[in-house]
Amino acid sequence: RTHKIIPVAKIYANSVMQPNGTISVHEGKPVLLHCTYDYSGSPILFWYEQYPDEAPRLLLTQYKALDEAEKRRRRSFSAKLEKNSKSFHLEKNSTEMSDSAVYHCALSDTVSKVSGGAVQKPTDCQAQRTEIPETLGVSRIQSVISLP
Repeated sequence: RTHKIIPVAKIYANSVMQPNGTISVHEGKPVLLHCTYDYSGSPILFWYEQYPDEAPRLLLTQYKALDEAEKRRRRSFSAKLEKNSKSFHLEKNSTEMSDSAVYHCALSDTVSKVSGGAVQKPTDCQAQRTEIPETLGVSRIQSVISLP
């Protein structure tokens, strides 16, 4: 599937691909959500999560968590930007029921400050959201105990 991303203050669109659609895993099992992109510049990549009847919320960016609040927001999710393969896959070693949500992979380009350093454009998901995201469903494994 190809998803069009419209960067803030740009006319053209870049593409982000999330091929999996819906993924179901059992609680406590690992999960990997794929995201590849087609962009020739220096993108900033994001993962957003969205719960039913709520707006998407930023889960993480390609940068390392700088403080405890950001580490808590990530909830053990991680993603590593691989520029050679143009991928930014989201993973978690042990899923929880609260991870059941819709996940949006998104990108934006960078702009330069007057001082010359790069700065992120606003992370408003409405400007960078994928059109068809991935849905993760986590279910509990039912234990059956037989007594003699």
